[in-house]
Amino acid sequence: MNRLVLAMVLAGATMSVQAQVYKCKEGGKVVFSDVPCAQGGEELKVAPATGHWNAESAARAQQGHSANQAKLQAADNAVRRRILDDDIYRHQTRIKKLTEEMNTRLAQLRDKKRYANNNLAGAVWERSISDEMNAVTSSYGLQIETLQSEIEHMRQQMAALGE
Repeated sequence: MNRLVLAMVLAGATMSVQAQVYKCKEGGKVVFSDVPCAQGGEELKVAPATGHWNAESAARAQQGHSANQAKLQAADNAVRRRILDDDIYRHQTRIKKLTEEMNTRLAQLRDKKRYANNNLAGAVWERSISDEMNAVTSSYGLQIETLQSEIEHMRQQMAALGE
């Protein structure tokens, strides 16, 4: 009995492995299956790939893969740097626009302040305009600081990507 099992194992180990694949047409589409087709079909002979494998060829393939990965990473970094450059430019442009808007608004308020009369009502109105000027400066200042902080963060990301 043991000899029979041993003979079967040895026979199985020496036989070549071959998969059965069937090419069938179902609903007008070509389908590949590991079971025979319901109607007609064609049996395809598929054998394992043959070739010479050795550690040297595997090492060369790995080096090629590593080189490709390095090229892809470099290209990806270049794209990220370009996107960050564009975002920084947009933020800087927005800062300039906000600064111009703030200066225009403050100039309007300064002009308005000149018309205040030299009496109690004029002093109250002048104080109100001064408060409005402070609010405008704070509002625009906060927006500008936020954009500058974002620019600094983007520059740090670019530095992390390297050149």
